[in-house]
Amino acid sequence: MASNYNVTDTVTGEGYPITRYGSFKVGLANLLFMGVIIELATFFEYPIARIEELGNAGAAACLLMVRLMEMRGQIQPNDISPLLHALHRLDKLGIEKSVRDLFKSHTGIHYTEGYSETPINDLNIKQRHCKSAVQRTHFPKDLYPRQFPRADHKRRVGCDNHPVGPKYWQTTNGTQKTRGVVEALRKTYSRWYSKIQPIPYIRDRMFGVNEIYVENGIEIVEGGAHIPSKLDSFRDVFDKGIISSRNILLEGDPGYGKSTFALQAAYDWCAQKSSPSSFSPLRNFQVLILLPLRLLGSISSIYEAIRSILLPTDLELSEKDVKEILKYCKTVLFVFDGYDEYPDRNCDTVTDVHRIIEGDMFADFKVLTSTRSSSLLRNLYHRYVTVRLTGFNDVARNRYITKSVVPNDDAAATRIIGLLKENPILSDICQVPMFCVLFAHMAEKEDDRIELNSVTSFIKHIISCMYNHMWVKDRVPSSNRIVHDYVKLMKIAFEGLCSESQQSLQWSATMFKEAIGISCYNDLVKLGILIEEEKTVINYEPGIDVANFINDLQIVRFYHKLFAEWYAANHLSAVAGRFLKYPWLKSKFKQIHPFDLQFVFRFACGLNSRAAKRIIRYLQTVEGGQKFASLCFFEQAHEPGESFNTLRNGNIVLCSGLELPPRLMVTKINLKDDLRNNNTATDLPEDSVRQILTQGLRSAIFEELMIDGYLLPMTLSPESIPDGMRSKKFPVSWRPHDQLFNLNPQSGHWEMDDMKSLKRLCKFAFTINGSESTLKQRSTIQMLQIASRMGMPIALLELKQSFFNIEAGLMVLQSGFGFLVHQLLRTFGSKGVEKT
Repeated sequence: MASNYNVTDTVTGEGYPITRYGSFKVGLANLLFMGVIIELATFFEYPIARIEELGNAGAAACLLMVRLMEMRGQIQPNDISPLLHALHRLDKLGIEKSVRDLFKSHTGIHYTEGYSETPINDLNIKQRHCKSAVQRTHFPKDLYPRQFPRADHKRRVGCDNHPVGPKYWQTTNGTQKTRGVVEALRKTYSRWYSKIQPIPYIRDRMFGVNEIYVENGIEIVEGGAHIPSKLDSFRDVFDKGIISSRNILLEGDPGYGKSTFALQAAYDWCAQKSSPSSFSPLRNFQVLILLPLRLLGSISSIYEAIRSILLPTDLELSEKDVKEILKYCKTVLFVFDGYDEYPDRNCDTVTDVHRIIEGDMFADFKVLTSTRSSSLLRNLYHRYVTVRLTGFNDVARNRYITKSVVPNDDAAATRIIGLLKENPILSDICQVPMFCVLFAHMAEKEDDRIELNSVTSFIKHIISCMYNHMWVKDRVPSSNRIVHDYVKLMKIAFEGLCSESQQSLQWSATMFKEAIGISCYNDLVKLGILIEEEKTVINYEPGIDVANFINDLQIVRFYHKLFAEWYAANHLSAVAGRFLKYPWLKSKFKQIHPFDLQFVFRFACGLNSRAAKRIIRYLQTVEGGQKFASLCFFEQAHEPGESFNTLRNGNIVLCSGLELPPRLMVTKINLKDDLRNNNTATDLPEDSVRQILTQGLRSAIFEELMIDGYLLPMTLSPESIPDGMRSKKFPVSWRPHDQLFNLNPQSGHWEMDDMKSLKRLCKFAFTINGSESTLKQRSTIQMLQIASRMGMPIALLELKQSFFNIEAGLMVLQSGFGFLVHQLLRTFGSKGVEKT
């Protein structure tokens, strides 16, 4: 009969427990010798690598063992029951008594007979909780929380009467239970991957993941030797011949299809179980455990997570059964989806999810963890490989349209693909798979040409389409079709995403409805922007009764995190656009990590120009923020005006000080100076023109350079024209005032397309007025030079209050411009007096 312990505190005269936990650990190390250490490590199911490390540690093994037990919660300042239980099971009764006495003498906590210690069979590593939670102490054996049934009593706990061990799981009954779990997992995954909604509000048409999944960019970032940098298929990620590591990190930016990747893997695994294929490496896994980590808040046991999320309520399995099934499976694949949305990601909780990822639990199983690029895991198992999703290229995008949007309709596919080709900015946006999916399915139902110039305008258009669809379906009169500014919703989204401690991406449905209002809530649920779900919540607080231990909570979340970022950005743009002190705003900005929430900044800049200036100013001061500042700059819908300033190391620098990235993914650069009506203008030297042309040549998609309003050289020397210009032949245009000139890259001369206008001016008169802007004068002089080069006779050149002098054959104007006197000039006049 196992010994039982009850904890009582020995207190000082002041009523406080004596706490000398540190000296207890030193004394405990002196009680442990190598044989006991190895037996304890084996009992606690430490990874083989850890056991070997202990065996090779020599005299330091005892201290190392104490540290490992503390890390895993098997000893704590107020609880050593897991260790005492293990020693009792191992029949180390002498050491057990010595440890119990040592703990009492150093901490004042005394274990007496009468109550059971915490059962170690469900602990593997004892649970620890966030600082905000009440720490669990000791429960009577019949009230230990892990053994509580669900609050609705649908799940039968039972199944604890059979002899558990390796031999049992080799029997017919044990094999049947394993097969039952596999079949239950297949049914769960089938429900998930067969009900995908590409557009959240269209619920009458569901897709299977295999109907919409297309292979897109997958590349190896780091880890592993002799691995190709690019992978051809999602299956390559699970092929041990390509990636031998047991731990894989699937990294991707928002909307790049990490969850779809996980569901496609689940589909493939289920398909292999029903009709095995020699082509899929997923056939090699006996069990696949796919867990959306956003649902695991308050569930620190992997066995309870599997039971409550993946298995049906009527399956007669206990946590112990799930543990044994996994323990005796030869090959298991864990897929943890959405680590960036894991509620315990930044908590002090040491959960089974962390232990599995870090290699301290199920060390022989393969683990794939998906996360945003900005939320990469730390303390990973040392032999891991990072795989990155890089989005859609043109081939993948077109394949998705023809496969999933308009199958068997070539005309419709050509029309949708044509819309993307007509709008290079929209084409760039649709490199993000989620944006491509939303656009393609909506374009299927729209015949109009869509004008979009930023991600902000794209999301605006998507949400507008959602509302229009809802209004038409509900037959809402045109006069009542109003999209309200849900200020409370925007603030909640901002505070949830930009919390100083931890992001909150899901809320109690009841509380959320009360906070934002019933009308707003119902509209967003109907649109599909908000999703209602049921979540299992486990309460580990001491003394909790059976009815309240396991509860099903109705929660609400956004369809995708990008929609939460959209509403948060609306709040940020409103706040940052007000007349508030910048230091106060800066404290708000610091809550938004640009690597994690870049779209909050980008959307805010696209929504409010005043907010954009302040956000860009802030991002320039953040390490690595230059890239995000550039992205924010391009979100602004208005003309940037006097944004161009100079060039630095070949890169364009704006007046704000912002330096654009060296490889801009844009098709056109327009340098515009709005000083055309003034008597001053900005010079753009020949060397600057050369650097701008070089900048354009760096981009594979760059098509045109337009320089508007600057003073350029009359002719560009051959040295100032990069060699690639002559072969690439993208147009370079210059409009100093109202006349457009095009650069001939072969000669360096400026030319005109409108030769009729030039001939007409030559036939009648050219006029340069001193009251005109310098750019207007410069434009006229450029036309004179072209006419001279073309041998066109000029009837009259009239200089009104602009002539200054003639020096060394040059006619010099009061503005400082000088030009050669045209040999074919018949007459010119100055201040109204003609001279021949």
